[in-house]
Amino acid sequence: MSSTYSIRKLTAIACVALYLFVGFPLWYKLTTIYRADLPYETIDTLHSNIFKDFKMAIPVYINSAGIRSENLIDGIQTQINTELNEFGINWNIQLNDLTNDKLNPMEDYVIDFKIDDSIESSTIVTNFNSTFSTILLNSNFDIKQNFKNLSDLILHNLFELEYQHFQSISTLNNNDAISITYNPNVHLSLSLLSGDGYPIVWEIDKALRKTFNPLRKLLSPLVNFTIDTDIIYYNDLNLHSLNQLNNIKTDNKTNNPKIDISHTIDLSELSYMNYFNEPIALNLVILFPSILTSPDGLLFINNSTQTLESTQVNKELTKHYGNWESFLVPQWGVLIINKYALSEYSYLNEEFLAPIINDFTKDLFKLLGYMNPNENDLDSPILTINSFKRIHLLQNLFKAIETLKSLTKLTKQFEQMSIPKNVLNDVKQTLNIRDEIISALKINAENNDTINWEGLLSQSNQMIKLSESAFFNGEMVQQNFFPQEHKIAVYLPMLGPLTMMIFTSLFKIFKEKPIDENIMKEIKEDDEKFNQREKIEITDSNIDQQESVILSIKEDNDDIQLNEKKAHLDDDEQNIENVNMKDDD
Repeated sequence: MSSTYSIRKLTAIACVALYLFVGFPLWYKLTTIYRADLPYETIDTLHSNIFKDFKMAIPVYINSAGIRSENLIDGIQTQINTELNEFGINWNIQLNDLTNDKLNPMEDYVIDFKIDDSIESSTIVTNFNSTFSTILLNSNFDIKQNFKNLSDLILHNLFELEYQHFQSISTLNNNDAISITYNPNVHLSLSLLSGDGYPIVWEIDKALRKTFNPLRKLLSPLVNFTIDTDIIYYNDLNLHSLNQLNNIKTDNKTNNPKIDISHTIDLSELSYMNYFNEPIALNLVILFPSILTSPDGLLFINNSTQTLESTQVNKELTKHYGNWESFLVPQWGVLIINKYALSEYSYLNEEFLAPIINDFTKDLFKLLGYMNPNENDLDSPILTINSFKRIHLLQNLFKAIETLKSLTKLTKQFEQMSIPKNVLNDVKQTLNIRDEIISALKINAENNDTINWEGLLSQSNQMIKLSESAFFNGEMVQQNFFPQEHKIAVYLPMLGPLTMMIFTSLFKIFKEKPIDENIMKEIKEDDEKFNQREKIEITDSNIDQQESVILSIKEDNDDIQLNEKKAHLDDDEQNIENVNMKDDD
């Protein structure tokens, strides 16, 4: 086989190999979208039954020293177990005999049984400032026949919120239309609006420290508040236009003006005036009309809606500014409208602002979802806050898995969407934190220990943060705008011709038949002979050319000599003629 043919063949194979095993993999590596391997099976398993491995037991300590009853704890426990076993979420109340006096009145549940003949049957008395409660029983009360009644007292008074939310997954996230979605960070924006431009001074800092800070501290295990204050002039939210209405309806029960202000005011402009980092904000707006547009005040505000009780406030302040009405705006905040306008250089002191802030704190419980919208006061804020620690904990567990499930659906639907490593890390951390929470709850349920609900809630909040960080990763969305079709359109004009040339050349080389070496020698000898002949022919032609050149040169020289001779003859003839002419003379 010819060495030239072999070299050509090896060269073609090397080019194709370089193209296939170096060029193409390198191109594929540089253009391939990175997709981290998410734990799809784990997420799908958890999503199919989110609370399958969940177990929660709330310890309650019973002090039955004041009554004589056998099997009190066992009888009530049996009734509680029977009722809670039907729930879709595995939670329970674990009753224990009180043996430890060093319990936390803000965290640990203690029920003290006492005899009180002033009551007819049985009742429970909760404590406003602690989790300690008392069940009062009549001396004729038959405990053995009323274990069900006693279990109902415990479930529907101390754990009513859990009882409502933990019946199933659907009831777990059953929020009313007024409250906001739970978030551990909430911004409060307090604004004072005046329809006029007179300078205003208000002691909002003092009022907040005295009235709001206790609530802020109380809710700190659940929500962290950031606050800003502002004064806005020449803005009464167009409420003065309501004075022009001919007929203002009145409430039949209270005889107060009744009007719908939602069609008149636009609160969106207030929401965009303040900038904050928190994802959720609530507003408190204290509004005063303009003296020019409302000289007689706002007619739809009743004169006796609110009055100041402090004797330190002067009568003028009480007369003009003691009449205001509060409007609860769902998922936005509270709008407090004063009937009369402010005078020049007004000074709103702490005494005037305190009842307004106090009213706002009550509505704040409703906006956060910690109070029924139809209720006016909480019987026990401590019990409510502790209950919502557990409710928010389970809601976060549910929401985190739902977010991860949405992430897996999204990545499966968009195959060209990149999945960076930090997304995978966030998903793994979310699942690890969930395992830690589930493990801690199981251990506490088995050992019947006190649970650090605040710490577990903080961990679940971190779960939500990580899961949302994974879902809303910007790199995933950015890469999705460069689909596979665009890649083909960009690289096909380059790779198409290159691939065609390489494989066509390879096909052509392999299609050629190899030539025998003897034939190649004969061809080579023939080529050499042909080359020698060409050289001889070139030499002969060169000699002929030289001879022709010499002959032409000789001919040229002969012509020149002949011409010179002719010239000499002509000169001689001329000289002879001249001589003859002289002789004649």
